[in-house]
Amino acid sequence: MTNLTDKLPFCPLCDKKMQAVKTELGVFYLCIRRGCFVSCKADDPLIPHWETEKLPCPHCDKPMKTFLRQDGYVKATCKCGFIIEAYDN
Repeated sequence: MTNLTDKLPFCPLCDKKMQAVKTELGVFYLCIRRGCFVSCKADDPLIPHWETEKLPCPHCDKPMKTFLRQDGYVKATCKCGFIIEAYDN
């Protein structure tokens, strides 16, 4: 049996390891650091795309750090301070 902390992904917004929380609905990864506050199911198929999906910042046109979730939630942050948070269900 693997430990919940063995394969924790890194938060795509702050680059620190996410926390694992086991609930009645399954295991969730979450990051509650300032500027992040995101969560997803541990089996979310979009986790591998966190590293490859980079939205261009509408303000400065540089690539943004992007968090994606299967249910349509997206949060992207840029070094210039611009933040996109959207939910397309």
